[in-house]
Order: sequence, then C-alpha cells, then structure tokens
Amino acid sequence: MVGWRVNDIVAYDTMQERLTALNARLLQQLRRLPDSHDQQQLRDEMSLWREGYLAVDGHDRDRILAFTAQLEQRLTELTPGEQ
Repeated sequence: MVGWRVNDIVAYDTMQERLTALNARLLQQLRRLPDSHDQQQLRDEMSLWREGYLAVDGHDRDRILAFTAQLEQRLTELTPGEQ
C-alpha cells in the first residue's frame, strides 16, 4: 500500500467539507418542515450519508473521489443554481 500524498489529504478534507455542507443544507430543510414524518426522512438521509462517509477507506483515493462526487450531486439537487 502506498502512503498518503499531500493531495490525498486535500481530497479527504474536501470530502469532509462537502459532507458538512450537505448536512447543513439538510438541517435547513428539516427546520422548515412541519411534518415529523418528513423530518424523520431527512434525519434518516443524514444518517445514511454519515454511514457512507464512515465506510470510506481514507487510503482509497478513488473511493474518496467517488463519494465526494455523490455528495456534490446531492448538494446540486438541493441547491439548483447555487453550486
């Protein structure tokens, strides 16, 4: 196994930042919803994203980039025109 390179750490940090941004966006939506069922769906989605993040091997650059792309896609869905 090859050790981390500086740009690997940047990729991992970017993944973490995008997860934080997604959680913030989901929390904003959660606070706007009056229905507890819809709120629970958003909580469940946040949990799934967290589980996905924890499953990413920090030494697997391809997996880091793939998960970051998934986060970006979801952020784009939630914030059309802002990204």
